[in-house]
Amino acid sequence: MSELPTTERRDGSISYQHSALAAVPVHPEQKEVLPIDFEPIVCQDGAEKNDCERVAAKRLLKSLTEKYPQTKMLPVEDALYANAPHIREVAANGWNDILNVKPDSHKSLFKQFEWRRQSGTVESCEQVGEGGQKKRFRWTENLFPCQSAADVKVSFLRFEETDKPGKVTRRTWVTSLPLSRKTVEKVMKAGRARWKIENETFNTLKNQGYHFEHNYGHGQQYLATVLAMLMMLAFLVDRIQERCGELFGRLRANLRTRAKLWETMRSLFKVARFRSMSALFARMAELYEIPLK
Repeated sequence: MSELPTTERRDGSISYQHSALAAVPVHPEQKEVLPIDFEPIVCQDGAEKNDCERVAAKRLLKSLTEKYPQTKMLPVEDALYANAPHIREVAANGWNDILNVKPDSHKSLFKQFEWRRQSGTVESCEQVGEGGQKKRFRWTENLFPCQSAADVKVSFLRFEETDKPGKVTRRTWVTSLPLSRKTVEKVMKAGRARWKIENETFNTLKNQGYHFEHNYGHGQQYLATVLAMLMMLAFLVDRIQERCGELFGRLRANLRTRAKLWETMRSLFKVARFRSMSALFARMAELYEIPLK
């Protein structure tokens, strides 16, 4: 039986936590996301130490290479994974990466960048966006993620965006991709696309009718994990339909929210039988007077 992480509240009650990692392909110019793998963060059978995100990430990387051996992936991850062991593991698969970094958690890396900036060896370029915002890219290559990892080298990219009122937004990444005037914007857009994993995946699962945060029961062993995987599978099917299904797409566009879409489906399932999903979608379109042609 796997143990679940717990948190003791001030009133003495115990809160059980279920955490997981998901592999979700994203594209800067494509709204839909398609989860392709799921790894629960739970203590493994026979393990003496508690599980954590970094250990689960190792299992997820291994799973991805086994399931998609011919696919060359580009992991885009948050600052937790910008460490030498993880970078080595990604490189061992023959993949490149784009990893968010922060001044507080990567002090040595930012010191190296600042030293190069002051010495005039950092490259830069500027652009003006369609909305009039100013974009500045600064980058350099062959930095060490930390002092104890001299065998690992990364390229560092800093992106600053200044809107018309003068507000400056700054983001920073390290990557194994080559950086130049022709590539920095593409790397920046790929790095910023990571928010889709949180917003379009987990935020949707929590707030758009999937009830991902609801406790359906911990079970004696893996019930919570199985239910989470079933939700991810349902989410994947829905995303495929939203991307490729004409009927589903029309309903989704006219009903505005996913929650309303699911509520209508559940209501119809309670009172009628349908020979196919197409028949269900046609009935929904009829009820809401949505033209299908």
